[in-house]
Amino acid sequence: PTRWSRHANPSPAPPAPSGESNEAPAKPNAANAAMDLWHAAFESGDWDAMRALGAPGMQIDDRRRQALISYDADTAIDDWRRVRAAGVQPARHLLGTAGQRIAIERILWVGGPPEARYEVEFIWVIEVDEGGGVTASIAFDPDDERAAQREAWARWAAIDPVAAPWVELL
Repeated sequence: PTRWSRHANPSPAPPAPSGESNEAPAKPNAANAAMDLWHAAFESGDWDAMRALGAPGMQIDDRRRQALISYDADTAIDDWRRVRAAGVQPARHLLGTAGQRIAIERILWVGGPPEARYEVEFIWVIEVDEGGGVTASIAFDPDDERAAQREAWARWAAIDPVAAPWVELL
């Protein structure tokens, strides 16, 4: 068991009268779809398929306090190969979207033998281009959801002129 269940509904709202949740689920978009493909490529170890998901010049920023690094897709794929070889598995939860090309997901990596399980949790902002290629992936500490949301909104405003005035108000 993992602590993942605590993220299923981070801010529980009172139940709706019918007994169903009154929390609106995040609607998947192109960025979330790209991450579905990434997850499938990771599960199958298809590194060529994973590389094909990245747009030219894809950049990955890890803004978590213990990391604070940037790297390219090839470096990330080398790292993910090692992670998969170690038996570590990711679980994903869509937190929200910003337009059609940006998604915010909570990620929980779980690995290790049963007697010494470990977990690494973070929030991931993913941006894709018009063709669905991943252009950016930014990791945030799990307690920094606001920073992830601000990043997603800023990226949305930069790529969608119709949304920009509304995002600036937020």
